[in-house]
Amino acid sequence: MCGYPENLLLIIRRLPLCCNQIYASFVMKLDDKSCNGAPDLIVEILSPGNTRKERCAAALKQKFDAYQEAGVQEYWIFQPDDRNVFQYVLNDEGIYIGLHPLTDEDELVSRVFPNFRVDLAAVFKD
Repeated sequence: MCGYPENLLLIIRRLPLCCNQIYASFVMKLDDKSCNGAPDLIVEILSPGNTRKERCAAALKQKFDAYQEAGVQEYWIFQPDDRNVFQYVLNDEGIYIGLHPLTDEDELVSRVFPNFRVDLAAVFKD
């Protein structure tokens, strides 16, 4: 189903937003005292059945810009209602490049952590 390098620490947090509940997985750069720098990967899972799409879109745009500016190398947005994932990767100029949208027929492979793979059929299984 999923595989990830043994040296990764996944911290999962629940972040409330005005439009829905967002779950974010952070792959952090930790030392023995604190986190150094921006997360390498942020994963957001939109709440199914969200009825306030305009507010959600505005919040996503704001966070997209903040993550890009902070230097988050990779950003995934899962949309359970549509059974798809949008994957963004920071280029050499510090700008996100959107990759081909993925569906439940695909495998999601991190560009930052190539051994971290997600079988989307298993994720979106009813």
